[in-house]
Amino acid sequence: MKLSRNLLTRIYKWANRAEENFLTEAFAHLLDHLCEHAPRGAARILQQFGIEISPAHVGSLRITTQATGAYGRPDMEIRAEGRLLTFIESKVQDKVRPGQLAAYRQQLKESGLPQTRLILITRYPITLPPREPPPDKAVRWYQVAEELEADSRHKLIDHPVCKFLVAQFCGFLREKNMTMDHVGPELIDGAHAMTSLLAMVREAMVPCKLKVTPARSERHIGYNLQKKQFFFGLYWKEPQILVFFARYGVSPDAAKRAGGGEVVKVKLKKPGEKKRRESYSWRRRADLTDKNIDFFNRSKGQQQSYIAEFFSSSLAKARAVS
Repeated sequence: MKLSRNLLTRIYKWANRAEENFLTEAFAHLLDHLCEHAPRGAARILQQFGIEISPAHVGSLRITTQATGAYGRPDMEIRAEGRLLTFIESKVQDKVRPGQLAAYRQQLKESGLPQTRLILITRYPITLPPREPPPDKAVRWYQVAEELEADSRHKLIDHPVCKFLVAQFCGFLREKNMTMDHVGPELIDGAHAMTSLLAMVREAMVPCKLKVTPARSERHIGYNLQKKQFFFGLYWKEPQILVFFARYGVSPDAAKRAGGGEVVKVKLKKPGEKKRRESYSWRRRADLTDKNIDFFNRSKGQQQSYIAEFFSSSLAKARAVS
């Protein structure tokens, strides 16, 4: 599969299951840049959390993460000396622990500052333990993304670095399914077109006489062939690109001689195997938006012929390199 171009997604694999800490650090980094370079956007986000602050004063805020206090260690702390203290607790999969918010509330109370807030940001609707005091504001991650993207569109966030960071952060949330794009009426035509494309893909494989089984997941849709040795279909994130690949047993030298595709080093399990082992896969892609292919201006019959030719040539090459 094509690697994500989102920096946060690429480095997240090194987070070692610390998803919430990773997300907190990324959000704190973004907020810090907004406070310095896009104060109107920073103030708008903080006001969404119920923090009363003007763009002129966001530069005085100090944002820290994992600061240990007398009653615990909230994920993020936003402080303006002598005026404001806010704790933000972020959740992705984990639930609020019994007594967690109560402890943070006590710590805020003992700070003696005139403005204190306890914010909870979650992926899912919150369910608090019995007798746990509610936060001052409960926000979902998709709401954070919507506000950030709206502020960027409306030029409340206009600094180029900040716009880039917003795009990266919201893109990461989108790839983790913590925010989604708006669904419009184009869904109807798009669903019909996808159904027709998959029907063409299935029809193209009929002459090969191999066992074909549907393959569908959150990442891809298409068909497996020959006990999952081969796959033909597409990825949801790039539905305009047809993909054929041989999953394992590929000879890099043979693939280099054959040309017309790319070799990828992978760790896979063959059917019946318990452990993953190092192997090589071979992949070939066809971008249907490519002007040289001109797929969408072809007739239905010409489209079917193109997909059939792409499949048969890909299968022949895959067999040659496997």
